[in-house]
Amino acid sequence: MVVVEPIKASDIERIHQTVCTKLKRLPGVTWSPSLRTRDRQSYAITGLSLVFFAANLRRIVTKQQLVVFLRRHGCCDINAPNPRHFGMQNGLFFLVKDSYHPLAKRTLRPGEYCLYSLGKPHPARPAAHRSVQLPSDTFEALKSAYGHRCAVCGSKEKEPHLKNPTIHTRLEKGHMDPTQPLVKQNCIPICTLCNQVYKNRFSFSARGFVVRELLPAKPSAPLLVRRRRQPCPATSQPAPLRPKPIISKKKSSKNVSSTLPRLRMLPHRRVRG
Repeated sequence: MVVVEPIKASDIERIHQTVCTKLKRLPGVTWSPSLRTRDRQSYAITGLSLVFFAANLRRIVTKQQLVVFLRRHGCCDINAPNPRHFGMQNGLFFLVKDSYHPLAKRTLRPGEYCLYSLGKPHPARPAAHRSVQLPSDTFEALKSAYGHRCAVCGSKEKEPHLKNPTIHTRLEKGHMDPTQPLVKQNCIPICTLCNQVYKNRFSFSARGFVVRELLPAKPSAPLLVRRRRQPCPATSQPAPLRPKPIISKKKSSKNVSSTLPRLRMLPHRRVRG
């Protein structure tokens, strides 16, 4: 594990300004996270996480190290960070699990991340509609329309999750149709847990029901399927198993008909009534 050097509080503002300046120069990237919350009293999780990765540029860091850094500066007490959106969704050259690190010459393991460059966008940048961001006030009104609950599982924001009470619910902007731009008509509030499960593989309705599957999930391991007997075409009963013929390896020089017993034909007798 790489030892992460502590970041001073005086350097956080400077690193954030440098990162925002470089993000404006990236083609197709309009994302610029704020460092402070609305009340300006504490740090925002997304902005402070970006400062952590920028200070450890091209270094492989773990999620545990990120959590320790956020808690040191008063964040991540309720919600866990989710930096996987920095890459494919926000457009940064950000490496996640199963990504190859050219300097380390290995693939990243689960729970490992790396901000590889701030000078060029992600090589596998998706379509341009991903750069369209929904305004914060519009999303707040959308959450109020849903009662500040997840449209999929119904967990309420800032309360224990219904499926995992050990974490508090945090709502995110979710696509109803991942192939379309993120506008108000194509957005539903979805919790972090459901967003990690469904990702971009399903299309939802406005009520949070799955409409169709876009990308089938790849099996993690080959499945062992037991071979079954095929049913007969005439009936629904399975066809009987045919025994395999026993073939002798020894070749016999005798004729097969000569080994059979000879039957004597008896004369036909007339039965009297």
